[in-house]
Formats: sequence, structure tokens, C-alpha cells
Amino acid sequence: MDGDLHYFGAEGSWAWRAAEAFCDRVFAGTLRLAPDAPDRPRSAAALVDGISSGLVEFAVLPIENSVEGEVHESVEALMQSTNVKIVSELSLEIQFELMERVEPSPPSSPVSKLSVFSKAIALKQCEQSLNELTLMLRPVAVSLSSQHPDTGREINDTAEAGSLIAGRASPPGMKELALVPKGAAASGIFGPDVGVFPTDGPIGMRGARTRFLLVAGQSVGFAPVVDLDLYTLSLVLVLTPMHRRTGVLAKSLTSLAARGVSIKGISTRPSRAPNGDALPSTYSFWMYLGVSGADPMSVDCAVREIVLEGVAVKSLGWILSERLDEPRRIEAPPGSVYPRYISDSRFPNVDEVALERLLEWPLWMGKWNNDD
Repeated sequence: MDGDLHYFGAEGSWAWRAAEAFCDRVFAGTLRLAPDAPDRPRSAAALVDGISSGLVEFAVLPIENSVEGEVHESVEALMQSTNVKIVSELSLEIQFELMERVEPSPPSSPVSKLSVFSKAIALKQCEQSLNELTLMLRPVAVSLSSQHPDTGREINDTAEAGSLIAGRASPPGMKELALVPKGAAASGIFGPDVGVFPTDGPIGMRGARTRFLLVAGQSVGFAPVVDLDLYTLSLVLVLTPMHRRTGVLAKSLTSLAARGVSIKGISTRPSRAPNGDALPSTYSFWMYLGVSGADPMSVDCAVREIVLEGVAVKSLGWILSERLDEPRRIEAPPGSVYPRYISDSRFPNVDEVALERLLEWPLWMGKWNNDD
């Protein structure tokens, strides 16, 4: 066990930034980042395996993005893990910029095509901004790619895209750009020959954030150097119903709520056999719980009740979570029916007719009505 903080991604990536933030905010600089060695784990599964085997002490995993949702690779790796616990989490605001290589002399031919390279998820998060850029630069064609232009291999992270652009001259008639974290071009990580490609506005969705988890081995001691008043306590449980009885999940949620536990997030994942094979029509529930106002003994009682209802429970640890400001408003998808107490003029569907039509049965379902 090396005592370093591991992450997957290169220096300058979002995972690297999260690892630096954990070192600063949670460990007050007492833990160092793992060196970028060729044999360093490069995926969530590899990091979790390293922790399970005792080769890695601490690791950083992305778990959720406010634009694209859950990071399934990380969730799956943690659900299937052994000897692993989550000990802390933090959230980073995600903004991007377009980085270009600054050539010593102007191009010999006019630019007719712009190619933007980055990790696929980064391109997806910035889809709207990049579409607006495409309209702004007409008639110059703009293409987006998550594949290395020479090898066709998928680009692993935004930092790899930055290194790619910093290290090569654009072909004649083309300008190649990298979609990288905001501030990367000026950081010096990619050398002196890069700059920010000018755009009319920020790249990315305003307010977008990504949550990262700090993960450790079960036997690893965790002594955060923080002001606990700035943090809340969370808990991650994985629930797997062992029989197909109606209401099992509802009873589990009721047991938790009765002990002051709030549901901060819940998702469904297909169950797996011990050898990794899929188990059709069987599911586990990943539950992210707020437990700051709950007594630990009461939470323990709730878990015992859940197990007695025929549900297998796996705990992934008590988590030190940064205290974030509550959202100023909550938005529902278009077409939703809103509660009657919401009188905002932006919501036209607050009426009984809309409520009656919300679950209106289609005509073809009349067969079941007649059979009854």
C-alpha cells in the first residue's frame, strides 16, 4: 500500500482537479497525489480492484454529473466491490474552454474546418454551446470527435485531448481544438504554445457540477482535517430484494424515513451473479441517504427491519459530505402536473383537468377493464 491518493485520468483532467481538492480540503495537504506512472490504474474498476487488494489506499471516483446523471462505471464497480468504503465526497463546478495550439506563423491556407477533440461525456455536456459555436462560425464546418485522429482510439479524458492538441500542428485548411477544463490553457500543464480559442460565451451548461467520491479500504483509518460544521453526514446502501413481493422497496423507505433518514438519491441497477453474469429481471437499488439528523442506532434498527423484510443490504460507508447551498427552485420536466399550492404563472397545468388526464388509460387498455 503506497499511501498516495489515486485517480484515473491525466494531470489537468477533472479527476486530477478533484484529487487535488481532496488533498487540500480533507487532508490539509498531508496526502500526496499518486505519480503518473504507466502502471497506474486508469479506470474506476481498476481503482476499486486496487483498493480491494490492498495495493491502493485512497482513490477518487466521479459518481454523478448534474447534466448527464450517474456515472454507471463507478456505481457498478462499487456495488460489486469487497473491502471498500466511501469516506468523503465533494462537488466541483464544471466549465470548459476550447484550447488551441498557437502557431508561430499564420496558416498558409484559410481555415475551412474546425475539429474539436475531447472525451465523449465532455462533448455531450457541452453539446448546446458547441452547436451555438457551429452556427456562429458558418461557413466554417465544425466537427466533434472523441477519438484520437491518428489511432481511432477513444480519448480517455479532457487532459489527453489537451496534450493531443498541444503536441501537434493542425493540418492545412483545418484548425484542431481541445475541449478542456476552464483555466487549463493558462495553467502551464500543456506547455507555453497553447491558448484559449475565442468564443462569445462560456462553454458548458451554467451551474453544472460533478460529484466525486473519496474511496478507501475497509481497514484504512480516515482522519479528516476539516471543520465538521461545514460538512453533513451521508450514507450509501445497496438494497437487493431477495423475492418478488410487492411493496418491499416502499417498506424499506418507510423504515428509513421513520428514523429521520432522508433520500438524497436512488437509482436502479441490474443485479449481477458473483461471476459477473447478468441476472435478467433482478435489480439492486443504489441509495444515497442523508443521515445528519438521525441517530446511528436508529439507522441500524431501520437496516435490521429492512433485512427482516427479505432484502439484502450492503453498506458502502458513512460519508463526510460538503454542505452545499440548497437550490433556489426546483424544476419539473415539461408536461408535469404541479401541486395545487404552486401558483407561479410559469406553470399552466395546475388544474383538476390536467390531473385527471395525467394517468388517463389508452383505449387499448380497455381489454383489462372488461376482463375485470
